[in-house]
Amino acid sequence: MNKKQLQLVSHEQAVRLKKLGFNLTCTHKYDVLRNIMDSVEHHGEYVLNSQLDDDTRLFLASEHADPTIDTFENNEVIAAPTVALALKWIRDEKGIENSVTFYDVTNRQYTGRYQPPKIIKIGNRVLEPRKTYHSGDYTNYEAAESALLDELLKILEKENAL
Repeated sequence: MNKKQLQLVSHEQAVRLKKLGFNLTCTHKYDVLRNIMDSVEHHGEYVLNSQLDDDTRLFLASEHADPTIDTFENNEVIAAPTVALALKWIRDEKGIENSVTFYDVTNRQYTGRYQPPKIIKIGNRVLEPRKTYHSGDYTNYEAAESALLDELLKILEKENAL
């Protein structure tokens, strides 16, 4: 990741966000089938898309006619927002306050924090409103941010399944 750019969600996170209703226009997209073409040239060799990492499957929406497109060459594509935008969407649209916090200067530790707006039951676990929960401890901001997004996606998916 370029240090001057915000981290994009992974392909898996993008799919999960779309299922939860994420529909903001983004500058990057993933091919849902990971199959923009049967094979692509990558570092001078042709390889199958299934052998490519998420970064190689990304494409800029602006490289194509319309950044709001949902299909490209007969394949469904999906928005690839930044993790920060996805977390903002969860705050704004799903009502779960969340943030990443730096808390240990000595060990350079970050954690994701969130507060559900209502009681949420996930199996045997009950999340209470206005209580702060943590998504784990990480040595860098980006890892804490991505883990927070994964935790919130899991909560929202369980809530939608009820």
